[in-house]
Amino acid sequence: MNSPTTDLPAMSDDAGYLRSIRAVVLGAAAIVSGSLAMTTILGVAAIAGMLVRGSGAETIVAQLPSSLLFAIFCAAGGLIMCVIGGYSAAMIAGCNPIRHALCAGALATPLSLAVLAILGDSGPVWLTALATALMIPCATVGGWFATPVAITLAAPVHQR
Repeated sequence: MNSPTTDLPAMSDDAGYLRSIRAVVLGAAAIVSGSLAMTTILGVAAIAGMLVRGSGAETIVAQLPSSLLFAIFCAAGGLIMCVIGGYSAAMIAGCNPIRHALCAGALATPLSLAVLAILGDSGPVWLTALATALMIPCATVGGWFATPVAITLAAPVHQR
C-alpha cells in the first residue's frame, strides 16, 4: 500500500530502518567526500591560475597555504557539499527528510574533523570553527530543499 505523503511502497520496520541508515551514511559520505573533492578542485584551479599568472613553484608553495581567500572558498565549497549531502540523505530516505539530513550532517561533522586532524588545516582557526558549526545547519537546509511542498490551488473567484 502506498503512503499518501511519500508515494513509497510500505516497508517492514527492518527495511525502513535499513533505508534510513543507508540514507544517513550515504548523505554523510557525500558531505565528506564532496568536501575533499571540492577542496582538491579549488586547489588545482588556484595553482593553475597562479601558474598562468607566471608564479613559480616556490611562490605557489609560499602563498597558497596562507591565502585567506582560498580558505574561504574551500569552506564555502564544503558548506555547499553539506547542503548537497543533506539533500541526498533526505531523497534517499524518502520520509522525514529534515531528520535524515540533520543526522547525515551530525555524522559527517566528526568524520570531517577526523579528516581535518589527519590532513591538517592551513586556514585560520575561526574559519574552521565557523565551517564546522555550520555543517549541521547546512545539511538540514538540504533536507528542507527535499521536503515536498503542498500546493493548494485557490478556488476561482467568480465575478458577478
